[in-house]
Amino acid sequence: TPVLFPDQEPVMIADRVLVPARGVFEAMGAEVTYVPPGDNAGEQVFIQYGSTAISFEIGSSRVAVGKGDVVRTKTLDVSTQMLRDRAMIPIRFVSETIGYRVDWNAAQNRVEITAPESEPPENPAEIQLENRVSLGKNNGALIKDDGTVWVWGDGSWGQLGGLEKSEEPVEVKGISGAVAVACGSRSVYVLKGDGTVWSWGYNGSGELGRESAAQTDTEPGIIPGLSGVQQLSAGSNFVLALDDKGKVWSWGSNRNGQLGLGDTENRGVPEPIEAIDKRVISISAGSDHGAAVAQDQMVWLWGSNSAGQLGRSKSVLRAETPFELKTISRLTKAAAGGNQTIALRPDGSVYMWGTAYVGQPPEGTPEENNLADAEGFYRYTEPQRMRYVYYDQEREEDMLKILTGASMISCGDSHSVALAGGRIYAWGDSALMAYRIKDQIWRLYAQEYAGLDHVAAVYAAKGRDIYALDENGDLWLIDGSGKKKLVNVRA
Repeated sequence: TPVLFPDQEPVMIADRVLVPARGVFEAMGAEVTYVPPGDNAGEQVFIQYGSTAISFEIGSSRVAVGKGDVVRTKTLDVSTQMLRDRAMIPIRFVSETIGYRVDWNAAQNRVEITAPESEPPENPAEIQLENRVSLGKNNGALIKDDGTVWVWGDGSWGQLGGLEKSEEPVEVKGISGAVAVACGSRSVYVLKGDGTVWSWGYNGSGELGRESAAQTDTEPGIIPGLSGVQQLSAGSNFVLALDDKGKVWSWGSNRNGQLGLGDTENRGVPEPIEAIDKRVISISAGSDHGAAVAQDQMVWLWGSNSAGQLGRSKSVLRAETPFELKTISRLTKAAAGGNQTIALRPDGSVYMWGTAYVGQPPEGTPEENNLADAEGFYRYTEPQRMRYVYYDQEREEDMLKILTGASMISCGDSHSVALAGGRIYAWGDSALMAYRIKDQIWRLYAQEYAGLDHVAAVYAAKGRDIYALDENGDLWLIDGSGKKKLVNVRA
């Protein structure tokens, strides 16, 4: 990612290249704060990058680097300088401390920042926490510690293995050794530890992937042609699978090009998405679009763009062929929803694009101050870094902080959730949005849910609900009426 410095060129001091601290670190997604001189300290620049805190003192070669409770002092080979009101730091320090490769392109007067490549997913020998629970349109599924699959909700299309309906989770016979589960609108998919994928339920668009002419199948069956699968994700009526070579496969409904195969024809068997010419490390299927993060930490998108979920303008209705989104980089994961896409960076910061639900403004608000369309949705023009609302006790007012340290993200139709520090953060059309937040601007930000501690994983349902798995193995449903414990996955 090139970073240009129109107001301050890099300088050479003692054979060392110095660059503006703010320009470089903000390009990485860090927070940069200038601290004026005080009684006992000189000018300082404070940088917060995920869990890493860095403090430079202007005119000094000493720099403090803190990670958690551990603080170490480093000595630079040239002092930090203040030139034209810009704090200039040695370029070598950035790459050695953060792990990014930072190069100065003297010919074009710019710094080029290259993120470290992410590691590909490991062989799925254990149950995948992020894919242990999945919620479809009218049903849910989970994996217990023994590798059995349990389902609940509506079974009209065979999703419950033959039952018409069940409010409590029931075991699906004929499937074991599961490590990941994914629910479509009316079908269920399971990834087993041996890398095979199994399916059952509705097959109206070929989403079972088994060349079956039957419209429904209540018994789990293996999908031919897939092996070494590492990850699995289901959209409304289509499915994505990632194999051990970093190749993405797709099948099912293709009305909006969500299979990424360059056309809009349905597929009854898996086909590889050849347009993605890089090794993929993470996949996600939204309602009608797909997202894949490559090993170089760039995101590929395809399918419907009806709500801006592909990060493109309103004039682009869909993309039948995957493309690399150039407006954001340095990503490790992406989550696709109904109207939005959210992504995670290595420092745990969260970005979103697409459409967010903000509701209607108070009665009497001038039309020019209304952010939303007739249905209460606001469309982003580019990826936005997520912040969250908190109540400041001293100031007695709502304040904002950047959401960092997130370890998991998930999307529903019109709401999104993130897990950071064992706490749930939700935004959009979520049951967790506090009643006191009535202004549309504030509804663009996340809110912390404090009603459940020690959360290990969080999952956004298709409606407004959220499911959370705690460290004891209890699965909770969180909705507008509160929280309810459903089942323990260890029992």
